Amino acid sequence: MKAERVQEQSRKLQQMDDLVEKNLSLEDQIVYILQQNEDLKVRIDNCQALIQQFSKEQQDLKVALERQLAVNQNLSQEKEQLMFKLRHRDSCPAIHLPAMMQEIAPR
Repeated sequence: MKAERVQEQSRKLQQMDDLVEKNLSLEDQIVYILQQNEDLKVRIDNCQALIQQFSKEQQDLKVALERQLAVNQNLSQEKEQLMFKLRHRDSCPAIHLPAMMQEIAPR
């Protein structure tokens, strides 16, 4: 009877040792996962900062593109007007070409 009780307590002690070992292993895994989680949070923050930076750059580029398109459109209109004046300078004497255009215009 005493031997059985000792054997039973020895078995329970072994189970407790196994549980302690398993708990330690799980605690190590938790620490590792928490560290990974923190690393991922940092990466997410960095990515969000990049997204904000790229969004700002994209907006700035969009504004610059719109300005350039407006300049190009104005230059195209001016070119068309000058070409019209150049083609019709003989039929419309009231149209005055800039001095530079008169110098380069073929007669």
